[in-house]
Amino acid sequence: MSAEQFYQPRTLLQILRDGLSVYGKHWWTLTRPLVLPLVEQLVGVMLWIGLAYGTIDWLMDTYPDTSLPVYWTSFFLANVPGMVLFIDGFWRYLVWVSGLNLVVRDLVNGAYESDQLHYHVVRIQSRAVDYSLVWLFLFVLAFIPLTLALLVQFIPVPDAMHMLLVLGSAVVMLLGYVAVVTVMVFCALAFQVFAFTPDSVLLVLMRSADLVQQNKLKVVAIIGFSLLVTQIVVPNVLVMVLAWVNGVGWLGEMLGKVLAGVVLDSIGDAQTFDKYLPEVSRVWVFMAGKWPWINDPSRVGTLVTQSTLWSIINALLLPLSTVWFALLYTDTKLSLERHDVSVEEKLLKREFETSISE
Repeated sequence: MSAEQFYQPRTLLQILRDGLSVYGKHWWTLTRPLVLPLVEQLVGVMLWIGLAYGTIDWLMDTYPDTSLPVYWTSFFLANVPGMVLFIDGFWRYLVWVSGLNLVVRDLVNGAYESDQLHYHVVRIQSRAVDYSLVWLFLFVLAFIPLTLALLVQFIPVPDAMHMLLVLGSAVVMLLGYVAVVTVMVFCALAFQVFAFTPDSVLLVLMRSADLVQQNKLKVVAIIGFSLLVTQIVVPNVLVMVLAWVNGVGWLGEMLGKVLAGVVLDSIGDAQTFDKYLPEVSRVWVFMAGKWPWINDPSRVGTLVTQSTLWSIINALLLPLSTVWFALLYTDTKLSLERHDVSVEEKLLKREFETSISE
């Protein structure tokens, strides 16, 4: 392929078609970098929960008269190994959210070599502070409407106006998320800009907005189609297929047995929990009253299994979205460059005409 094959103008249908073609031919090359970070996250979660529960359970059984500060200190320390492992895996996954764009470019240009993966990771990680700030901006942005809606609830009003307060909170949240979604659409190409340019955080976000401006309808269409395919249709279909062949039931039953053992083992510690951790005990009683099924380990195991499988499938489909957005980036980039050239030519022409008239 030509070295310029990646940087080509494409219609919406061409982006979708070429993206599916690239993903179909190179799905394992694109997916392989995500496997270890996802495994690390899963192991981290299990270690996180297992150590935290196991430590408290061991203390309650072995030293029932342990003071509350010791319980809480042990609990927090037991969280550290799993939490560190999970965060490391999560960060490495986030690195590939942007880094995979470089892999897509190499694959489309026919210039991919496996040893390049290391350099793509280094390229993103070398700008870890800027990359973290991009994610922090998007994370904070997503929570602003909810935060504002909660703050509305603290406005002092008479009891008779409480429903108006609730309605106002809902309106604030709705309008807030409309604004947030709009801003996020203009940030849709931020990870592509970050991968292909050395710009700072502010310039990355501004460049993304400039690119989206070139064809907002095409960008919105790619976002919608990508979300539909990778977040809804494919994950749910695959989970349904696994449920149909009883894969989910088998895994759920195994997990249910583990949960049953944990629950049965905890029954003996119920009085200790009531004594030392009354808040936890009250929360559990409240939840069991609202949702009785949480006392059914088998059902909980099945739901946890379904949610975990859905999340894994969802995460592994990231490369398909990345291919589409990488191709969208090149199309909008070329469109922006043509627009800039056109504007420059018009300015030069106007200056020339002005100088002639003078």
